[in-house]
Amino acid sequence: MSWEEKLSKKLTEDSRPWETRFIMHVLEASEKAETVKLTEDQRDAIRLEYVRGSRTHGQPALARKYHVTQPTIFNILKEQK
Repeated sequence: MSWEEKLSKKLTEDSRPWETRFIMHVLEASEKAETVKLTEDQRDAIRLEYVRGSRTHGQPALARKYHVTQPTIFNILKEQK
């Protein structure tokens, strides 16, 4: 593919509405994501480690540590035993 064709393709892609580009980005990311199953021990550990508002033990940090999303952490905390 020549540089003109690449540039034309890039300009066409960039001229899409931002919503379309965002949706395409999310779909591509979801195709790459792996499904993670947390054990009950990991869920218990998350409940013990969680400190509200903490940069190192808050929901986003725990989500990164356990390779899940922040809403997953929220749901685990919400279903406290």
